[in-house]
Amino acid sequence: MKEMIDSELSKKMGVEYFNKTWDYIDKKNRTESDVIEMINSAHTSFWFWNNYKEHTKTNMSIGLWQLSRVYALANDGVMSKLFAEECIKLSKDPSVDSFYLAYGYEALARSYYLTGNAGKVKEIIKIGKEVLKNSKEKEIDGLVKEMDELISE
Repeated sequence: MKEMIDSELSKKMGVEYFNKTWDYIDKKNRTESDVIEMINSAHTSFWFWNNYKEHTKTNMSIGLWQLSRVYALANDGVMSKLFAEECIKLSKDPSVDSFYLAYGYEALARSYYLTGNAGKVKEIIKIGKEVLKNSKEKEIDGLVKEMDELISE
């Protein structure tokens, strides 16, 4: 199937659906229909990125994080955890900046929050913040804020 899809078209569609998913993530008062569309868009984006021949492990890490996030927003801690764990596994590759690994831990903590395991949330956030110290990324404030909000709730 991969050979039937133009790689550059896959990248374009991956970006388009990634951004469409963000529209749903940012939407206030999502309906059930919006939640379904948000999940479908995230999976579609990931599928297209996976079919882009030059995708990187960072591209895949971001996609897995987004999948975890949309399931968290849908209050599905089990699926959120599944994709967060995959994100962490992939993001441990040395080619991926630890910023994305830290986001994987943020996603995992969020999944534990949804399943009512507050002790695990704090433990995972601590790991994520430690990992973040090794990042080359300059803009980390948003991630730190997300992590802090999880442990203060």
